[in-house]
Amino acid sequence: MRRKQNALVPLEMEIIKVAKELVSEGLEEFYGFQMIKQLGTRVVTNGALYRALARLERMGYIESNWEDQTSMKDNRPRRKYYKLTGKII
Repeated sequence: MRRKQNALVPLEMEIIKVAKELVSEGLEEFYGFQMIKQLGTRVVTNGALYRALARLERMGYIESNWEDQTSMKDNRPRRKYYKLTGKII
């Protein structure tokens, strides 16, 4: 069964809910692992989370940008940051 165009699945709705909570706490952007920690007891695989983030971006609910490599202080991979757009459900 296919879902309706722009219909959100529960994980996508939860991501938006958590992103709104982060914004209300003063954090405008988040990265994937940070979202996994915020989702807490929900078991979410990395693959499922990143696929959901990509779908939300295609639908216009979030936008992303890569971390500026020159601002990194430690030797880790660059993070992809996400933030809500004005298209809020």
